Amino acid sequence: MTLDRPCTWPDGAGIHLPWNGNAPDLGAFEFGASGVDLLAGDLNADGQRTLLDVRWIIEMLVGLRPTNLTTADLTRDGQLTLADVQALVRLFAGLP
Repeated sequence: MTLDRPCTWPDGAGIHLPWNGNAPDLGAFEFGASGVDLLAGDLNADGQRTLLDVRWIIEMLVGLRPTNLTTADLTRDGQLTLADVQALVRLFAGLP
């Protein structure tokens, strides 16, 4: 690792990025982190809603992909259901 400036810290101190809430979120991005604008329904965090996001949520629903409720639970009921798939399709189609 190469740093652009000197860096020191006490022995045994942990190294982590800041998180929101009681613990870090699982996944590539911290939900609600500053500087990271999450787009509802953007399951692969590429900054846009595409058919790939629809595919991913269906794969999550049927168990082919690990479920990330932070991004996939569009109905905010604490579980991944067909209603979340429907909500994503509506978002993708630009429907209310």
